[in-house]
Amino acid sequence: MNRITRFIVLASLILAFGFVATSWNTTDVAANHPLLVEGERDFDGDGLLGVDEDLDNASDQVFGTINASLGMANAGANQNGVAVVVTSGRFLETVRITGANGNVTLEAAPGVSAMVEAVRAGNAGNGDRQMRPGIIVDAPATRIVTIRNMISRNWTDGIQINGSSRVVIDNCRVENNTNFGIHVTGSSKVTISNSTVASSGFRSGAAPANNMPNPGIGIGFEGSSTGTVAFTTVSGSVAAGVSNTSSAGRKAVGILSVNAFDNNPNFNGIKPAKGTIPAVAAPSQDDPDNQ
Repeated sequence: MNRITRFIVLASLILAFGFVATSWNTTDVAANHPLLVEGERDFDGDGLLGVDEDLDNASDQVFGTINASLGMANAGANQNGVAVVVTSGRFLETVRITGANGNVTLEAAPGVSAMVEAVRAGNAGNGDRQMRPGIIVDAPATRIVTIRNMISRNWTDGIQINGSSRVVIDNCRVENNTNFGIHVTGSSKVTISNSTVASSGFRSGAAPANNMPNPGIGIGFEGSSTGTVAFTTVSGSVAAGVSNTSSAGRKAVGILSVNAFDNNPNFNGIKPAKGTIPAVAAPSQDDPDNQ
């Protein structure tokens, strides 16, 4: 290696190490990093909860509301990262997930009851919240959003998925929402597993909330959406348990081992698959094999 070549290599190494050192010392608010979210019990011992925890500082990366943990301020996920609820509690907020800067995971730690809730006795915002969805996902098709071990109840839609979102819903409980338990629209692609969707259309909220079911479907696929539902229980819906009106046709939604009971009907636009419990899997209302 001649002198000129050695000089070029050395200069390149210096530039490379300088770039790495600069990167190590830079705080990237769009980094895919985990955040912790407190419920109604203090986790980090600072005595702060809710919004006060959101605003305390940017160093602990512990938040008191889910939306703040997904935001940019105080080193939040900036819609690119993992928000883990670490103490049980009720979150009186409509959670918005856009995946604007990367993949997003919202989950509760094992043993934690994380409830995205529209109603709290005596709270002034009850009426307004009951007119909105609980969790709204509207993300690009280049992102994956995961919702795991969460509860959503007493909203219009427990979980609403829009646009071209790609979403995994795992081990969630969705109940007492007036319009849909899980509402899939647009060209979204959604996988639902190990979850429970109950009592869609059977909310008894205090005035001025409108509790009329519209339509009261457990899990609904609309637009040109597609998806799968597996190892999930759907029960007690005013209207269909699992409904597929997607323009993608009857094959748009696959089901496996779905326990559908006490819905009206249990399936609409879907032919029950092998593994679906025969005793409770009522035939689809438009299945020609059952006319």
